[in-house]
Amino acid sequence: MGLYWQRYAKLLKDNSGTWFSAYTDDGCLVDTSTVRQMMPQMFHVDGLVHWNFSECLEKLVAESIEWAALRGASTRRARIAKVDQQKLAIFGALGFTATGKVEHLPHNRVGNAERRYMAEVVDIEQMDPVSWRVPNG
Repeated sequence: MGLYWQRYAKLLKDNSGTWFSAYTDDGCLVDTSTVRQMMPQMFHVDGLVHWNFSECLEKLVAESIEWAALRGASTRRARIAKVDQQKLAIFGALGFTATGKVEHLPHNRVGNAERRYMAEVVDIEQMDPVSWRVPNG
């Protein structure tokens, strides 16, 4: 889990969320989905995926949604880069829709190289479904 391990451990320590992971048969981590409580009934859901194994992401995000639903979530939110159409499609298949808010993140400096583009991040949300079940698969 590399550089994100401390963030994941904090979710458990604070009792504010959890994560779900997928591994290859030989034990390599390929996908992770996190869920974190933001307000009493609002949870933030995210997924980190190696795109050679993107078929796992939908199920992991669905597990995060179910975890939040069992804790009284009425709203699940996510922020996804506008250029990440595959991830937006996966979240869309799970019932997330755009909130209309798009944020333009400032460029970053990496060493001496400067990224000269602005990243656009789309806010999406899923409102409380009558019942939620993890898709088969």
